[in-house]
Amino acid sequence: MDIEHEEYFRDMFELFRCKGWDRLMNELKDDMILLQTVKGIDNLEQLFYAKGKDHILGDLLTIGDRTLTRYEEMQAEAKEETEKPTSNEEDDILQEYFT
Repeated sequence: MDIEHEEYFRDMFELFRCKGWDRLMNELKDDMILLQTVKGIDNLEQLFYAKGKDHILGDLLTIGDRTLTRYEEMQAEAKEETEKPTSNEEDDILQEYFT
């Protein structure tokens, strides 16, 4: 993983550990509950507004999980890259297989 990605993940994980982040997530969860009712939606414009708000809130509520998942994927990819055999090792493996 390159330095830019490491800094990004470090900054994001630091953000997720803040008390303010927990408070924000709780407020957004409350907003999501309010959005799940169709009461008060009188026209198509209000429906589209509510759908857009629902999408944005959903993205915010899942950013922590999505960031952690991507971090773990990148860690696994980096590990795979370091474990790849060198070209000489590849030749040895191929020779063993075909003999």
